[in-house]
Amino acid sequence: MERETGTGPALAGLTGNDVALQGGNSVTANETYIRESALKPDAKVVAYAAVMPTYAGLITEEDLIQLVSYVKALGQDKGGEAR
Repeated sequence: MERETGTGPALAGLTGNDVALQGGNSVTANETYIRESALKPDAKVVAYAAVMPTYAGLITEEDLIQLVSYVKALGQDKGGEAR
């Protein structure tokens, strides 16, 4: 997955792919990982400088569900299939 310029990793095509973490481990970017990253951004940090703020206590469950759906949709083609 190609990284875009900015303060974090590229989100397009993220869902379902392995993400390299600081320390040498990796994790599959699934729904659980996306949710955890929004609520506890320091829990599993990808291999880049961690600058994402926490949204714990600031985001509703409905907004979190919508965020996860949005990130998942970034990796889908128009027919709804994951890329």
